[in-house]
Amino acid sequence: MEENTHKQKKGSLKWKAYFVLIIIVLGAGAYGYFWYQKTNALRAEAKTALLKAEKLDGLRAAIQAEQDRCKDFIAQKEGDFGSFEYCKKFINWAEKQSIE
Repeated sequence: MEENTHKQKKGSLKWKAYFVLIIIVLGAGAYGYFWYQKTNALRAEAKTALLKAEKLDGLRAAIQAEQDRCKDFIAQKEGDFGSFEYCKKFINWAEKQSIE
């Protein structure tokens, strides 16, 4: 009778070890899956932020170019007098936005 009980305990211990191992593997797999999903979401967010930054840099360059053109126009280096008021307002707006 003791031998039978001993075998059951030994087999029971083996079963518990496999069960714990399976739980650990499933937990690691779930963690890996959610980590991968989070990483992909962060990568997509970073890509979007970089695209916005590139667009903003392009916009700033265009505003700076227009501001330079208007400053040249006001100094009477180029253009006609009809755009004087536009250039004056544009320069004031750009300086208020601190885009220089």
